[in-house]
Amino acid sequence: MAAATLERFSKEQGKMPEKVSMVLWYGETIRHQGAMESEALYLMGVEPRWNARGVVDGLRLIAEKELGRPRVDVVLTLGGIYRDGFPDKVLLLDRASKLAASDGENAIARHTRQVAEALKKAGVAPDLAEKAARARAFASAPGDYGAGVSNMVKQSKDAGNSQGLADAYLNHMNHAYSGDLWGEAVPGALSTHLEGNQAVIHSRTTNVYGVLDNDDFYDYAGGLNAATKTANGGAAPAFYVNDMKTGGKEKVTGIQTFIATELNARYWNPKWIREMQKAGYAGAREIAGTMENLYGWQATSAERMDGTFWRNSYDVYVADKDGLEMDKFFEQANPHAGQVMMARMLEVDRQGSYKFSAEQRSELIRRYVQTVAKIGATCSANTCGNLKLHQYIAEQAALVPGLGTVELAAFGRNMAKATGWKPTAFATASAALRAGVQEGLARPRPAPPHSRGAAARGASPPPLPYVNGFRMEQVFHTTGGSAGVLPVLSLPIALMLALVGAGFLLEALRTATRVIS
Repeated sequence: MAAATLERFSKEQGKMPEKVSMVLWYGETIRHQGAMESEALYLMGVEPRWNARGVVDGLRLIAEKELGRPRVDVVLTLGGIYRDGFPDKVLLLDRASKLAASDGENAIARHTRQVAEALKKAGVAPDLAEKAARARAFASAPGDYGAGVSNMVKQSKDAGNSQGLADAYLNHMNHAYSGDLWGEAVPGALSTHLEGNQAVIHSRTTNVYGVLDNDDFYDYAGGLNAATKTANGGAAPAFYVNDMKTGGKEKVTGIQTFIATELNARYWNPKWIREMQKAGYAGAREIAGTMENLYGWQATSAERMDGTFWRNSYDVYVADKDGLEMDKFFEQANPHAGQVMMARMLEVDRQGSYKFSAEQRSELIRRYVQTVAKIGATCSANTCGNLKLHQYIAEQAALVPGLGTVELAAFGRNMAKATGWKPTAFATASAALRAGVQEGLARPRPAPPHSRGAAARGASPPPLPYVNGFRMEQVFHTTGGSAGVLPVLSLPIALMLALVGAGFLLEALRTATRVIS
C-alpha cells in the first residue's frame, strides 16, 4: 500500500511526498489487522519486530540505503475509539516516528524542529513545544469522540465559512497523544503539524459501510482535508482511500472516484432503491441521509466534488428517471425524509456549489413548499435551523408555477409555528407568504395532550401523574456489637454463618487433638 501510494503521488505531483497524513479507526484496524499502521511504519522507514508469540514488541530502523528512498513524515489522526482501544499502537507509532527522526537529517527530524520553533514563537513554553513537536498522533480530548465537523455541516454553517469549518476540526482534534503527552491540547500544535501536508489517506475494508452512508468518514477524513487546506493557504492535498474491501485486490483510489463508484453501485442503483422502498420509512430516511452525507463532502472537499453528483441525484430521486415512483414513495412512506432531501438540494443551489437549472429549481421549491404546507416543517438542522435557505425559497416561491396563495400562506404559517421566524425576515416574499408567517406567530402552540381536556373546561391543567414504584434507601443500624448486626441478617444467611463457624470450631478441635497426641 505504501509503494502504491508513493507511486501514484509521484505520477500526479511529479515528486515524492515529504509529509502525509492518515486517519486510523478502531473498526478498520480490527478488519485490516494493522495494514494502515504498517504502511505508516514503512513510509517512515521503520519495520516491526515480532517475538516468539507473534506479538510486535520492537522496532527496526531501515537504513535509507536499504529503503531506497527518503523517509516520509506521517501525521496520524485517530478516532476516539481507536485512542481508547489501541493505546499500545499509538505508543508504538510514536516510538517509530522518534526512531526515524533520530537517523540523521530527514523530513521527520526537519519537520520536528520547524514545528518546535513555530510553537515557541507562538508563545508555547519551550519544553511543551518540544514535546508537541515530537508528537505525531492527534485526536479529540480524552473521553470525547468525533472530529467536530459534522454538526456544523448539518446546520449548513460551513457556507462561505471554510476557515470556521477548519477551525472547528483543529480545535476538536488538537490533543496530542504520545509517550510525552497524553491528551494534552497545545495551542496550534495540529495546525502547525499539518503545514506542508501533501496527502490525506483513509481506508475502507468493508462493503457494509461506505463513505456516504454515515457522517463519520467526512467528519474525520473530510475534516482533515479542510484543515490541511487552511494550513497550506488553500492548497488541497492529494486525497486517497486505501481500498482493502477484497483481499488480494487492495488498491489506492482517489476519493472522487471512490464516491462516484459508490453512488453508481449503490445510491443511484435501481436495485438498491427498490430494496429501500421495501423498507418503507427507514428506506426513505436512508436515502435522505445519503444526500446529507454527500453534502458533507461538498462542505469539506468541494474540489473533489463533481457537479454530476448533484445532477444525477436530482434525476434519480426527484425527476425519477428510472420510473420508480419516487414522489409517491416518499409521500406514502416518509414525507419528512423527502422534505429533508429537497431542502438539502436547495441549499446546495443557494450556495452555488451546484446550480440546478431554472426548471429543476422550480420543481424543488414547488415540492418543498407543498410538503411543508401539507405536513408541517420536518425541522432538520438544515430546515428549521437555516433561515437563509428559507429566505431564498420565499423570494422565488411566488414565481413557481403551481403554487397558489393558499399553499404559500400555509407554508409561511407552518414555518413560523415551528421556528418563530417573523414576517420582517421575509420582506421580499409574497404577501400571502408573509401573511401566513404572521398568522403562524399569532396562533398559540398546541397544548400538551394531558392538558387539553381541562383547558376546554376552563380549568387549570392537572399535575403530571404520580409514578408508582420502589425506592431504595440506605439504612444504618446504630446498635453496637454483634447484637446490632444479627437482626439485619436474614435467617438463611445466619444459618450459613453458624454452620461455617461450627466447621471452623471442629477443625480447630481436631488440630488441637493431633498436636496433643
